[in-house]
Amino acid sequence: MQLGIVVRSYSGYHYLRTYEVEGGRWHLGQEIECTRRGKLKLESDGILVGDLVEFSTLEDGRGVIEKVLPRKSQLGRPAIANIDQLIVTIAVKEPKPSLLILDRMLVAAEAQELRVVICINKKDLLGEDPFYKELADIYSQMGYPVVYTSAKTGEGIDDLRKELEGHLSALAGPSGVGKSAILNAIRPEWNLQSGELSRSIRRGRHTTRFAQLLVLDSQTLVADTPGFTALRLPQLAREELAHHFPDFASAGPCRFNNCLHKEEPGCAVKSASTVAPSRYQNYLTFLSEIEEGERRARY
Repeated sequence: MQLGIVVRSYSGYHYLRTYEVEGGRWHLGQEIECTRRGKLKLESDGILVGDLVEFSTLEDGRGVIEKVLPRKSQLGRPAIANIDQLIVTIAVKEPKPSLLILDRMLVAAEAQELRVVICINKKDLLGEDPFYKELADIYSQMGYPVVYTSAKTGEGIDDLRKELEGHLSALAGPSGVGKSAILNAIRPEWNLQSGELSRSIRRGRHTTRFAQLLVLDSQTLVADTPGFTALRLPQLAREELAHHFPDFASAGPCRFNNCLHKEEPGCAVKSASTVAPSRYQNYLTFLSEIEEGERRARY
């Protein structure tokens, strides 16, 4: 039995790259076209791009997937498994960044223990706008690497490529921020379709139609995925939400151990200078969503 990772799937076929682990690091080998055993067709989760699988080889060189190994992570819409790094991508000027969407993606990544890099694309349009420097300062102080790129000029692309090395990464962000254009700048031969902003609604058009893993080198994979915009909040209890806001830890202890940082007296987070107002307001928005979900579940 051999080990492989699914890099793309369509029309009932799954295309794997052989996968070996040596010295604590994984290495990719050749690509193999596979089908799957009938019993796997009955499983509700099926086989996702990014899945690690065990497969056997047929005489004609093709393979049959025998087993899907447990997933370390899973993101949806589109579903993709086992990424360990999320490149949260926003753009200068258009489409206008939403800090609510940005923080939503960060909470989703934190809940799955993914490494996060924030990529600010279209640096060629930056000018003297202080908003993006303030944004970079807020998130870099929390420990998130922030990389400025321009898919148009190539600036910062080498910096982003270094962040990708040795990881299975996915780019997430609204349509129109330039995710496909960034990937083309990293590896022009990928030749991914890149869309422009809609002039009427100033939003991007989806150009990627199905999820696939692109091979940058034998130890680096990047997911080209449609629709990774506003990841849903994970299933969290309201007491858990604050644990996924790393900047809250710098505020110090609250008076009450079970403080929700909402209306409680002696809350350190509400008065902390280290927590940006936008972050705190977005936390309250997410807390309200979770509490509403808990209320609905009770009735």
